[in-house]
Amino acid sequence: MWKKFLKKSSWTDIVVSLVFILLGVMLIANPEVITAAIAIILGFIVIRNGSSKIY
Repeated sequence: MWKKFLKKSSWTDIVVSLVFILLGVMLIANPEVITAAIAIILGFIVIRNGSSKIY
């Protein structure tokens, strides 16, 4: 069963799934810190994208 699943899925799908599982576990363990970190990271991304659109 696993061999068939791995052949159908690309490695990026598996890595993304593992990252989301890890993020979910971290959110359950310490939601305040992880939520703040995600907000800061997304804020930097939005600021960077916005400043690149100006120039």
